[in-house]
Amino acid sequence: EVRRKIVAAHCPKGAEIDSNPCLDYIRCIVFAKEKTFLGYKTIDEVKADFLNGTLSEEKLKIELAKRLNSYIAPVREHFLQNPEAKNILSMVRGNTPLETCNPAPSEKMETRLHVVTWIYPTTSLQLLEMLQVVNRMNKEVTRGGKATVLFSDWSAEAMNCALTAKEKNVDTLFEYTSQCLRAYGLHSAVRIVRQSNLILDDSDTYWLGVIEIGRKLTLSQVSDHWGARGISIAGGVLAALMHINDIRFLNATDIVSAECPHHPACPSIEFSNFATDFLSTTFQQQIKHWKLRSASLPILCDCTSNNIRKQINKLYAPLKDTSNALIDVADTLLTEYPDRELTALCNEGKNEQKYSNIESIKADYANEKLHPGDLKSAITKFLDDDTSQKRLLVTAFLERNPKLSSALKVLRKK
Repeated sequence: EVRRKIVAAHCPKGAEIDSNPCLDYIRCIVFAKEKTFLGYKTIDEVKADFLNGTLSEEKLKIELAKRLNSYIAPVREHFLQNPEAKNILSMVRGNTPLETCNPAPSEKMETRLHVVTWIYPTTSLQLLEMLQVVNRMNKEVTRGGKATVLFSDWSAEAMNCALTAKEKNVDTLFEYTSQCLRAYGLHSAVRIVRQSNLILDDSDTYWLGVIEIGRKLTLSQVSDHWGARGISIAGGVLAALMHINDIRFLNATDIVSAECPHHPACPSIEFSNFATDFLSTTFQQQIKHWKLRSASLPILCDCTSNNIRKQINKLYAPLKDTSNALIDVADTLLTEYPDRELTALCNEGKNEQKYSNIESIKADYANEKLHPGDLKSAITKFLDDDTSQKRLLVTAFLERNPKLSSALKVLRKK
């Protein structure tokens, strides 16, 4: 086929010599790889003899086709012999149904992650969500599983996140996020990976996966992926496809998702069960979906004790009504720390009451045995005591890195 196309190629002389494609091939390909062509050492020598008739068009084309075939031969052999390459080529050419084009997981894929969660670039890492992420990831690795936290910088950029406008901003936020996760006790076996690095390690496979998923979805299905927020920009379609492909690409069996309700400018990382249902039915990839409990408590990972108290005191908690944000926070803490208790000083500090489950809290709250103020004090003490050392580690890190700290302050003003 190469020989046929070269023989049929336009090969002009005279005024059109500078736009001769055959001579361009010789100059740009042959002389880039070899020192001579039919004994000629430069393209000018080839051109001169071609113009005066010493080198015929037929001889030039036959030798050129021979050289090109020799260069292409190893690539051609790879696509003929390598099963994965053969499948990809079939998919690109459209000769094989997409369902049969999924290459068998490579050794690299098989050793990849078990539990995956996402954190988008943000200056406002939430304390309660951080505690949940760390607990969930640590549980997996301590029982012999694998886990990763995916820092979704490119998905955020697709969603037009202002924080990703400059690469140095992304570097700052990645370092800050990594330090917060480790300070809050994230196990050393849990990987923290930048999505951009993950993609660049095997970009062909990743983007082919995005394309394949995109070919199987409608726009309404993609919008469903983001839940109630839907998609407001075209980049959201790409981010959704990337999000679903992250799961498949990493060969995840469990995913942990959350959202950032306190910071609407930050892309949401909450999504419905649609993604897991789609992967299950379309690619036979069974995945468990675990959502972080969302509590309306805007406390940052590097906050002060005073800030914890102020934010908890702001929570709306009407008497007797157990469907409120304060009860939600208590429920989250007791769920994440099943071996711990919330200790409330009731009746103006006269009675100490210990709670190990949310049902007993709700019962006493509904019967006014547990006052909102007493529960707020109990939660404040619990959070302050549990996270004081963690928050100090984050603060100490920022103090040791004044440039990063200054950059973070600037970003928080945006």
